[in-house]
Amino acid sequence: MHTHKWKSIQLATLLLAEGNVFLTAKGGTIKFTNTSKELQKLFKKLVRELGYQAHQKDSKNVVVYSTKLAKNLIELCKDFRVKPYKTKGKIVHTKTQFPREVFGLPERKITEILRIFFTCEGGVVIGKDKRNDEVIVRVCHPILQQQVLKLLKKLGINARTRGRGLIYIKKRDEIIKFSKKIGFIPRVKAVRGKNKGVEKNHLLNILLSRHRPVQTARQANRAELHRGLRRASRVGVL
Repeated sequence: MHTHKWKSIQLATLLLAEGNVFLTAKGGTIKFTNTSKELQKLFKKLVRELGYQAHQKDSKNVVVYSTKLAKNLIELCKDFRVKPYKTKGKIVHTKTQFPREVFGLPERKITEILRIFFTCEGGVVIGKDKRNDEVIVRVCHPILQQQVLKLLKKLGINARTRGRGLIYIKKRDEIIKFSKKIGFIPRVKAVRGKNKGVEKNHLLNILLSRHRPVQTARQANRAELHRGLRRASRVGVL
């Protein structure tokens, strides 16, 4: 895949999660809304590499004014409105979707797309009881929800849904896969809840530490015996 296309897909993913693209008779506006400095840096970097200039409007909004870029992004994703709206008494969802090219990407690039999306819209829930621990991402648009599940499946990660647009990963083995293959963008912190201000990857490590398999006494003794034999072998006793 051409580098320009790949950068555009990464930018589109950021905007599907935390932004919007407007195209009017006056021109195009691309707006990214997130308080994370790390995510704002990524947005600005991608915009710059695509040949455009980003403008910091306030502490959480960064915008780009470009009709050409807006058209390109809309061509990739159809729409960037993820919330439903009512028309003629009916609830309607837009045709918003991930770029179709995403589903043909190699695993390492699908990993990057999901890392961006989970970092923006997801997080870690550490329950009072470890049975309530989970990795979550909220996806209110039905098409995007099914596409996220499909992309996770491509990486061998089984997730489930509940309520209004919540995707969750709960089983220990699946959380381990998520940690090894996806994780979160470094230094991005939780922005709400009791863990507000804590780095998301740190919360993920805490969650993993609560789910390490417990060694039985027999397993511990066997492991100690093997360590003793290896030490004896190294010093020439055996």
